[in-house]
Amino acid sequence: MRTTLLRLRVTLPFRLCLCVILFGRALFGQTFAAGVVTLVSGTGSAPSAITSDNSGDLYFATYDVRTASHDLLYEANESTGEMTLIGGGGAVAPSATPTNALSVSFQGIGGLALDGAGNLYLTEGADLDKLDLATGDVVVVNNQLFGSALSFSGGNLYFATQDSTGNHIDQVPVDQPTQVTVLSSGGADSCPTFGPIRGIAAYDAGGGSVDLFIADTSNHIIQLLQYPGGQESIIAGGGTAVPSSIPDGATQVLLKAASGLSVSGPWGSNNDIYIDITDDYGLVERVRYNEGDIRVIAGGGTEDPSQTPIAPLDALFWLPGPIVSDGSALFVADDQAYKIYRVSFVGLGVSLSPSSLSFPGEPVGGSATSQNVNLTVFGDEPLAISSIKASSGFESSTTCQSPVPAGSQCSVALSFAPISAGNQAGVLTITDNAPDSPQSVILSGTGQDFSLLAATSAASVTAGQTASYTLVLQSVGGFNQTVSLSCSGAPAKSACGVPASVAMPGNVSVPFAVSVVTTASTSATPLAPGSGPDSPSSENTLWLLTAALVASILILMTATRRLRIASIAILAASFLGCGGGTTVSGTSVSGTPPGAYTLTVTAVYSSGQTTLTHSTTLTLNVK
Repeated sequence: MRTTLLRLRVTLPFRLCLCVILFGRALFGQTFAAGVVTLVSGTGSAPSAITSDNSGDLYFATYDVRTASHDLLYEANESTGEMTLIGGGGAVAPSATPTNALSVSFQGIGGLALDGAGNLYLTEGADLDKLDLATGDVVVVNNQLFGSALSFSGGNLYFATQDSTGNHIDQVPVDQPTQVTVLSSGGADSCPTFGPIRGIAAYDAGGGSVDLFIADTSNHIIQLLQYPGGQESIIAGGGTAVPSSIPDGATQVLLKAASGLSVSGPWGSNNDIYIDITDDYGLVERVRYNEGDIRVIAGGGTEDPSQTPIAPLDALFWLPGPIVSDGSALFVADDQAYKIYRVSFVGLGVSLSPSSLSFPGEPVGGSATSQNVNLTVFGDEPLAISSIKASSGFESSTTCQSPVPAGSQCSVALSFAPISAGNQAGVLTITDNAPDSPQSVILSGTGQDFSLLAATSAASVTAGQTASYTLVLQSVGGFNQTVSLSCSGAPAKSACGVPASVAMPGNVSVPFAVSVVTTASTSATPLAPGSGPDSPSSENTLWLLTAALVASILILMTATRRLRIASIAILAASFLGCGGGTTVSGTSVSGTPPGAYTLTVTAVYSSGQTTLTHSTTLTLNVK
């Protein structure tokens, strides 16, 4: 809005001056991507009220930190890109006499509303003030309202009023500001009596009807008052569930001290109507008429919004209060951070949470327990996903089915499956139709393994001695498992000894001993002289035995029975006598054969489908 109002350009401290410059250029001079939050301005103190003319000008009231007693009014103009002081900071109180707004002292501004004719209305204690933006003059038009929240629709101002009669909603025509009509104090149609009201939004429903949306702080609900007729209903809150980015029934959640309200149109006029709400959870929620649900659309994150755009669900709001929409974006005043943020939801946006995943160490070839990345679609379009890919060494699976509806959430499960030892970095990449595609999540993990080395790899021994070696198991990447050991290739008549298993505590070297026990050879016992098979006495004995055998056969053929028996006895005695005179030699035993041998020591880790095997060779020389 271009006006002829005499304005005072404010010189603020450096931090706030920087925000003032960026306010015009960063906020109004650029078209932001869908679904982002940016810092509009630091306000110096708690912003108490905010409104917009839907043409690029934002008006808000703040508590003056310079005087610690006065409220100030600012305008942010799109065409100039500057934030300008338009009221407050003076010394006199507003009165029924028009006074330059920069000369007055405002105290306790509770609500702001524009009437579409160049007038800015504000509630200030018991007064209703009108500031003519064309002349810069302010005048008190009613001093009996005690209003707080304020909204304009269809030629009327609507107040959330608190006086001796309690909390109620009043209607005041702008052309007859002293004519006050009390519409309701709540309590009708099974709705509770109004508690303190921090937010009100009026929308002309046509035909003389108006929809009034009321943020009932103490009852933690949003009530709808349809006038005339006085029909009241609860459209959000009253439940026990904490709101989240997953849609839930609008009346199933608890709206903790609901405050700010912004409405896109008369309730039920079409399926695209929605209400945006702030509450003391530090969240901004949206209620959709066509779905009857509520979901968090901004806040709940850990990032402080700045001039650099961030995803709405990553933003940290300390105490969001008054909010207003200019038709293309939502402006959120943070009562505790003393800042105003712009939340844009035009088009399509994607939020991935968390933005990075770190996996614990995992043996090479194994797979670590999966972790989830949540994907949330915000804006007003579905998300068409073309691919979800994880870098080598990481595996992914997903519940996301393309297209993902606007306002919904799905997840990608990621696991770490290292293919090598050591630190590994990767990326989850999601390619889709969002303006900031592709989106990514940083991945990291450590592959674990071990090595087997020989500190002494060669030994030379005489058969019968023991060869000794020292081997070392070395952890890689923090490997802290138990490995089993074996030895093969030892020569005959020897034994290779290794520990059955070794426990590795991680990131340390573990030495162990290997021994090879060999066997010595033993010789046969020498025979007595002259008793060997080749001695002369052996030859004579053989001839005698042969002659005795022939004689015995002849006698047996011709002799009597007695003579035959005697001959057999003599023959047996001869053989026994010959045997008794012979000496038997000793038995020789062979040992470990001499030679050069190669032994193999093998270390194995096995768990489930994961097996790691490492081996090393040893040289043995047997003399």
